[in-house]
Amino acid sequence: MDASKYSQPSKITSGKPTLDNYETVHPCKICGTEASMIWLREKREPLPVYDFFGPSYVRPYYACPNCDFTFCTDFDSLCKEEMDWIYDGMTTQSALKGRINRGWRELFMVINLSSLQLLNINTCKILVFGCGTGLSLNLMLQNKLRAWGTDYVLFDFANTDYPQPMYMPSLAPLMKKRFIHLEDLTKDSFDIIAMTEIFEHFTKPIEELGNVVKSLRPGGFLIGTTGLVDKSGDDFSKWWYKGAQTHVSFLSRKSFQLMAAKFGCLGLLFPPSPILIGEAGMSDSQCVFVLNKV
Repeated sequence: MDASKYSQPSKITSGKPTLDNYETVHPCKICGTEASMIWLREKREPLPVYDFFGPSYVRPYYACPNCDFTFCTDFDSLCKEEMDWIYDGMTTQSALKGRINRGWRELFMVINLSSLQLLNINTCKILVFGCGTGLSLNLMLQNKLRAWGTDYVLFDFANTDYPQPMYMPSLAPLMKKRFIHLEDLTKDSFDIIAMTEIFEHFTKPIEELGNVVKSLRPGGFLIGTTGLVDKSGDDFSKWWYKGAQTHVSFLSRKSFQLMAAKFGCLGLLFPPSPILIGEAGMSDSQCVFVLNKV
């Protein structure tokens, strides 16, 4: 599959909220409690989906009074054609500096977590969930780690804009060989799974994160980063992390613990710290989350 082949979909599927038709309440995607709308996003932004979905397209955000999970639903009805188009553009056009930061962050997290948990990093089977254009997977393979990658789209790992020798294009054939399609992920396979800035894209967080956890072996660890809505401040509409069009799920401490229990995991949240993320940058309103499958 070549992501560069995706073009604008020929038509849009129904179900997008509009100025004349949107819900003011919606069941929480984590606990099912009725969540009320806290903000209606109407302002046009320099992102292609607004032009494509039409001038009346809006985005309601909902906050759960029980577990504090915050979310929107306008991407819930996307067809595969729309999803591929949107995410191809977001991934291939995102700033190089940010992609490099996330790539190094994933490498640091895997190495540091294995050290803290006294795991042998050289024998651990590692999965990069949401590997994108593949910097962290490339770095792991350069360091002889037993790493695989998965994503919604398989990118051309040979033609990237990462600087050399940071990124080795010669590893592209091995990266493609180590790419596992989501539907081919197997149960109890990996010792460590890394997923940097992925959770906020889940439209069905219980189902999607649950499928990731199933790929952990008993005793394995999932480590990830995302925004923490508890740190969004008094005015959610001003929180920078909700600005990305593809950010639709915002983790809270309470919702994280509910999910951890549902998945049969021990769950811990950490602030951004060099102990876990090395020298990679993160905002104070983001967090590192760890799930340990018991």
